[in-house]
Amino acid sequence: MPMAVLSNFLIYCVINAFTPGLGNILALNTVTNYGYKKGKPLFFGIFAGYYVVQILCAIFVYGGLILCFQIQWK
Repeated sequence: MPMAVLSNFLIYCVINAFTPGLGNILALNTVTNYGYKKGKPLFFGIFAGYYVVQILCAIFVYGGLILCFQIQWK
């Protein structure tokens, strides 16, 4: 793995580890105002949205790597 990719990944990990993010702030506000039972649909929506974004990122990164290796080997 190139050093630039590794350093960018580590910066991303540090930022995500120490910042709450919009979903967490929204979930905290919902639980505070309405309780856990009424907030469940929101939690599942945040969970599903997060994993859809992660899957899309993985598909595009994997597709980009395949494309780069095909161009490199020709």
